[in-house]
Amino acid sequence: MTIPSPFFKDVPSIGDLEVEQVLEEYHVLLLFTCLDKHGNRYLCVCYNIHLHQDWLVVPVTTETLVSLLRNEMMIRQALAQVDKNAIAVTLDYETRKETYKELRHDSDELKELIRTLKELDVPMDATPTDDGDQESFEEYIEKLEKEAQ
Repeated sequence: MTIPSPFFKDVPSIGDLEVEQVLEEYHVLLLFTCLDKHGNRYLCVCYNIHLHQDWLVVPVTTETLVSLLRNEMMIRQALAQVDKNAIAVTLDYETRKETYKELRHDSDELKELIRTLKELDVPMDATPTDDGDQESFEEYIEKLEKEAQ
Protein backbone atom coordinates (compact mmCIF):
# COMPACT_ATOMS: atom_id res chain seq x y z
CA MET A 1 0.00 0.00 0.00
CA THR A 2 1.36 3.40 -0.97
CA ILE A 3 1.00 5.92 1.84
CA PRO A 4 0.69 9.55 0.74
CA SER A 5 3.03 12.12 2.22
CA PRO A 6 1.68 13.98 4.04
CA PHE A 7 -1.24 11.70 4.87
CA PHE A 8 -3.43 14.56 6.11
CA LYS A 9 -2.74 18.01 4.60
CA ASP A 10 -3.28 21.41 6.18
CA VAL A 11 -5.14 20.12 9.24
CA PRO A 12 -6.56 23.11 11.15
CA SER A 13 -4.45 24.06 14.20
CA ILE A 14 -1.96 21.27 13.34
CA GLY A 15 -0.67 21.48 9.78
CA ASP A 16 0.44 18.43 7.80
CA LEU A 17 0.49 14.98 9.40
CA GLU A 18 2.89 12.23 8.29
CA VAL A 19 2.25 8.56 9.05
CA GLU A 20 4.73 7.36 11.64
CA GLN A 21 3.61 3.78 12.35
CA VAL A 22 0.88 1.64 10.82
CA LEU A 23 -0.77 -0.44 13.53
CA GLU A 24 -3.62 -1.99 11.53
CA GLU A 25 -4.61 -1.90 7.86
CA TYR A 26 -7.08 -3.59 5.59
CA HIS A 27 -7.21 -1.98 2.12
CA VAL A 28 -6.97 1.37 3.97
CA LEU A 29 -5.06 2.43 7.04
CA LEU A 30 -7.35 1.62 9.97
CA LEU A 31 -5.20 2.40 12.99
CA PHE A 32 -1.93 4.30 12.85
CA THR A 33 0.11 7.07 14.39
CA CYS A 34 1.06 10.36 12.77
CA LEU A 35 3.51 13.11 13.61
CA ASP A 36 3.21 16.83 12.95
CA LYS A 37 6.21 19.03 12.10
CA HIS A 38 6.81 19.65 15.82
CA GLY A 39 7.00 15.94 16.67
CA ASN A 40 3.59 15.81 18.35
CA ARG A 41 2.07 12.37 18.00
CA TYR A 42 -1.52 11.51 17.07
CA LEU A 43 -3.44 8.25 17.20
CA CYS A 44 -5.64 7.93 14.12
CA VAL A 45 -8.50 5.50 13.63
CA CYS A 46 -10.59 4.99 10.52
CA TYR A 47 -14.08 4.16 11.74
CA ASN A 48 -16.10 4.30 8.51
CA ILE A 49 -15.38 3.33 4.90
CA HIS A 50 -18.95 3.19 3.56
CA LEU A 51 -19.60 5.94 0.95
CA HIS A 52 -16.72 7.97 2.41
CA GLN A 53 -13.89 7.51 4.91
CA ASP A 54 -14.04 8.91 8.42
CA TRP A 55 -11.09 9.16 10.78
CA LEU A 56 -10.70 10.37 14.31
CA VAL A 57 -7.31 11.96 14.94
CA VAL A 58 -6.47 12.28 18.63
CA PRO A 59 -3.32 13.63 20.30
CA VAL A 60 -1.70 10.78 22.20
CA THR A 61 1.01 10.64 24.84
CA THR A 62 3.91 8.25 24.60
CA GLU A 63 2.78 6.57 27.83
CA THR A 64 -0.73 5.95 26.49
CA LEU A 65 0.59 4.61 23.21
CA VAL A 66 3.01 2.23 24.92
CA SER A 67 0.21 1.00 27.20
CA LEU A 68 -1.97 0.39 24.16
CA LEU A 69 0.77 -1.51 22.31
CA ARG A 70 1.48 -3.61 25.41
CA ASN A 71 -2.23 -4.52 25.62
CA GLU A 72 -2.64 -2.75 28.95
CA MET A 73 -5.63 -0.78 27.65
CA MET A 74 -8.30 -1.03 24.99
CA ILE A 75 -8.07 0.99 21.78
CA ARG A 76 -11.16 3.02 22.71
CA GLN A 77 -9.63 3.76 26.14
CA ALA A 78 -6.56 5.21 24.43
CA LEU A 79 -8.77 7.47 22.32
CA ALA A 80 -10.66 8.62 25.41
CA GLN A 81 -7.44 9.73 27.14
CA VAL A 82 -7.47 12.87 24.99
CA ASP A 83 -6.68 16.10 26.85
CA LYS A 84 -6.26 18.27 23.75
CA ASN A 85 -8.60 18.93 20.85
CA ALA A 86 -9.15 16.12 18.35
CA ILE A 87 -9.90 16.28 14.64
CA ALA A 88 -12.63 14.48 12.71
CA VAL A 89 -11.61 13.90 9.10
CA THR A 90 -13.90 12.90 6.24
CA LEU A 91 -12.64 11.91 2.79
CA ASP A 92 -15.26 12.17 0.05
CA TYR A 93 -14.69 9.33 -2.42
CA GLU A 94 -16.06 11.28 -5.39
CA THR A 95 -14.16 14.53 -4.96
CA ARG A 96 -11.17 13.02 -3.08
CA LYS A 97 -11.45 16.09 -0.86
CA GLU A 98 -10.83 15.90 2.88
CA THR A 99 -12.82 18.00 5.31
CA TYR A 100 -11.69 18.62 8.86
CA LYS A 101 -13.63 19.43 11.99
CA GLU A 102 -11.93 20.34 15.23
CA LEU A 103 -13.52 18.70 18.27
CA ARG A 104 -12.89 20.21 21.69
CA HIS A 105 -11.32 17.66 24.02
CA ASP A 106 -14.07 18.20 26.59
CA SER A 107 -16.98 18.37 24.13
CA ASP A 108 -20.00 16.12 24.28
CA GLU A 109 -19.62 15.58 20.53
CA LEU A 110 -16.15 14.02 20.94
CA LYS A 111 -17.20 11.97 23.97
CA GLU A 112 -20.25 10.67 22.07
CA LEU A 113 -18.18 9.76 19.01
CA ILE A 114 -15.71 7.80 21.15
CA ARG A 115 -18.60 6.18 23.04
CA THR A 116 -20.11 4.92 19.77
CA LEU A 117 -16.87 3.20 18.69
CA LYS A 118 -17.71 0.08 20.70
CA GLU A 119 -15.91 -2.20 18.22
CA LEU A 120 -12.69 -0.63 19.53
CA ASP A 121 -13.19 -2.08 23.00
CA VAL A 122 -10.42 -4.54 22.22
CA PRO A 123 -6.71 -4.65 23.00
CA MET A 124 -4.18 -4.44 20.16
CA ASP A 125 -3.65 -8.22 20.14
CA ALA A 126 -7.35 -8.76 19.39
CA THR A 127 -7.66 -6.55 16.33
CA PRO A 128 -9.23 -8.33 13.32
CA THR A 129 -6.15 -8.84 11.12
CA ASP A 130 -3.65 -9.52 13.89
CA ASP A 131 -1.64 -12.71 13.49
CA GLY A 132 -0.82 -12.94 17.18
CA ASP A 133 2.74 -11.70 16.69
CA GLN A 134 3.35 -9.02 19.31
CA GLU A 135 6.98 -8.84 18.19
CA SER A 136 5.96 -6.59 15.32
CA PHE A 137 5.58 -3.63 17.68
CA GLU A 138 8.59 -4.26 19.93
CA GLU A 139 10.98 -2.01 17.98
CA TYR A 140 8.40 0.77 17.92
CA ILE A 141 7.77 0.37 21.66
CA GLU A 142 11.53 0.57 22.33
CA LYS A 143 11.75 3.76 20.24
CA LEU A 144 8.85 5.30 22.18
CA GLU A 145 10.33 4.34 25.55
CA LYS A 146 13.70 5.90 24.61
CA GLU A 147 11.90 9.12 23.65
CA ALA A 148 10.13 9.19 27.00
CA GLN A 149 13.38 9.05 28.98
